[in-house]
Order: sequence, then structure tokens, then C-alpha cells
Amino acid sequence: MFFKRKSKIKIENENEKEEVVIEENELVEVKKSLENKIKNGEENIELLIEITSLCMQLKHNIDAIYYLEKILSINKKLGKNYNDLMNLYNSEMRLAAVNKDNEKVQYYLNKIDELMQLSKDVIRGKYEGN
Repeated sequence: MFFKRKSKIKIENENEKEEVVIEENELVEVKKSLENKIKNGEENIELLIEITSLCMQLKHNIDAIYYLEKILSINKKLGKNYNDLMNLYNSEMRLAAVNKDNEKVQYYLNKIDELMQLSKDVIRGKYEGN
């Protein structure tokens, strides 16, 4: 008889500088719960950031990209969300290149260009009010 091995994710507890081990299944359940809140109309930046963090811990890059794009469409500011999204675009582009998927490579190159344009617009003051 075979048993599925449980995946565990280690997270450092910033306050106590110790590693906390959380099972992947628990993170997936928390993510689903938060996504249900969004479906029920409770969408806000803090909730989106929390879901994005879970996606990144779970290495659900495509979901993380989706939520980061949503965050940046609402709040056009440079910072951690911008950097995380750029890193994910680059990571997915490299993966597509390894898999010789030229269509996806071009898709992520275009996404990177769009993100670079956002940074130029923010620096030039186009989105000062946000």
C-alpha cells in the first residue's frame, strides 16, 4: 500500500527567529478560504496581498501573477509587489525558453515590457494620486 507523502513548507517566524513547519495542505485550504472571500465581494488590497503571499509560498506562480497583476491594477506603485511580479515574469519566461515554447517566451517579454512602462509612468508622475 502506498501513502502520499505530505509536503511541508518551512516558514521563519520573524518574532522568534525559529522555523515553523506548515503542511502544504493547510496553506492550500487557507488560500481557498481567502479566494472565497473575494468571490463574496470582500476584495481589498490586503486580502489580495495575503493570497499572493500564499501562492508564492506554494510556488503557484501563475496564481501569484494573477493576483499581483490585480494588485498593481488597483494600486499603481512600485515596490515589493512590482518586484515580485517582475521576478515571476522572468522566471516563467526562462521556464518557457527551456521548454522551447516561443509563444510563451514572447508573451512574458510583452508582460515585462508592460510592467516596465508602468514603472516609467509611475516615475514620471502619471499615477501620483494612487
